Amino acid sequence: MKKLKILDHKLRGVTFRPSPNQSGDIFPEYIIIHDTGSRTEEGAISWMLDRQSRVSAHVHIARNGNIVQLVEFNKRAYHAGVSNYGGRSDFNWWSIGIELQNTGFEEYPEVQVERLIGVCRALLKAYPTIKMILGHRDISPDRKVDPNDFFPMERVRKEVFG
Repeated sequence: MKKLKILDHKLRGVTFRPSPNQSGDIFPEYIIIHDTGSRTEEGAISWMLDRQSRVSAHVHIARNGNIVQLVEFNKRAYHAGVSNYGGRSDFNWWSIGIELQNTGFEEYPEVQVERLIGVCRALLKAYPTIKMILGHRDISPDRKVDPNDFFPMERVRKEVFG
């Protein structure tokens, strides 16, 4: 798999479809992993492109490994909602959100996990301020359960941070 690179806050070689649901500059310290809850790639992406949804993420990774970026990595995406972890709140200001196409009840295809690891490695290289990968469930435990129990969080952390 080709190594991913970030230039000017965008992943090189992937489709960029700018979401209107973004604001302000961020200095990311975390990567937050989400399940889309959608059965289709286009269904999830179109929701994040709809201004009325008031939802976005920086990146969407489909089950087939296709990557679409929706928000530049130095901008605030609206993925975390009400959130708190380690004394920090409002994680939209502190994190990069990655949506994985998953209904919330499915296993994650190997190609999707490998692409996620590649994106996270590129993010860590471009933004050395990133110190942790968390699930949405970690920052919003009273209201979120994603990524689901099939997600290999420890593997991802190990392969990204070593």
